[in-house]
Amino acid sequence: MEEGLYGIREAAKLLSYSERQVRQMCIDGKIPGACRLPKGRKWLIPGSALRAVGKGEESKARADVQSEEEAHGKPKEIDPLLVDRKRKHQQDMLTLVKIWRDELGVSLWRHPIRDLGKPGVHSDRQGLVWQVAKDDTVRLLHPVEVDRDMDTAFLRDYFHQHLRSSRQYSWMLDDKENGICRWEVLAGLELGMRAQLLEKIDSAIKEKSALSPAEGLEPHSIAFVSNAVCCALVDMAPDSDRIARLRDLLSQIRVWPDMAAAWSLPTWSIGNVPILALYTPMDGERGQRVFAHMMSAFEKHSLTQGILGAQNEREAVARAMQEALTKMAGGGHVPGVCSGCPS
Repeated sequence: MEEGLYGIREAAKLLSYSERQVRQMCIDGKIPGACRLPKGRKWLIPGSALRAVGKGEESKARADVQSEEEAHGKPKEIDPLLVDRKRKHQQDMLTLVKIWRDELGVSLWRHPIRDLGKPGVHSDRQGLVWQVAKDDTVRLLHPVEVDRDMDTAFLRDYFHQHLRSSRQYSWMLDDKENGICRWEVLAGLELGMRAQLLEKIDSAIKEKSALSPAEGLEPHSIAFVSNAVCCALVDMAPDSDRIARLRDLLSQIRVWPDMAAAWSLPTWSIGNVPILALYTPMDGERGQRVFAHMMSAFEKHSLTQGILGAQNEREAVARAMQEALTKMAGGGHVPGVCSGCPS
């Protein structure tokens, strides 16, 4: 709520009264809009009511003194309620800045999606949201931009107004080649190519399994091996940021060795990162051979190269925005103005 709600203690500090005085004023109905929560002593007081009380309690003599100070060029008295509301508004904006920044670093290898669906907006269980157009082009949507929570929606609109009214950061929304629009297009292009590559690897493994049953995989193991192949081809590629990706990969699989020991499952590696083979022990050796064969077959595939190109460009766009947002967060202030700015 724009004006904010205050408890007895906060109101007492702002009015320079004792808590007992403020509580009694609420009981006597001298603070309009103050409401008492059921089954308790807690009161909630609107900020507008506190301002009205503060103004009503000022004496005429104080008003005359203030007028005289203003006439002599002295600064006006600071409204503590307004200062507090401005502080809270900036805190809300800075929180959204950090969320917006962090979501730009999405790791698409965590989302091995094969069917992107019909035209419309879709999401997976991990919260990834994308839009399929009528011409089948895909656009990845930033989570904050599609959040339907009313509070987030209001903050998002305020944040957009702040960015667009600031000369330094408006490009993140308005620049079609370097801002959020470009990020969504590149991420959608990458997501679409990943889905195609996974389907092709699936088909190739199925075909190999049908031609050589003794060297093939069981149906329930195919998707896991395909996911690992895709990850190794485009997310652990030599020209990518290997250190960052290794850390990202380790953050997800750090519990897997324990699972392998408990279930007596085989483990193998991509580089120096242990990858758990998520199929039956019988498929262990065959899985590794199929993995190596698919790596060789798809290393130079046009989809693999296309994903790498889109991925590198998307990450470059994301880095530029993340650097700007980190600078903004470090400064502790979101520039520009919005319709929600307290005044």
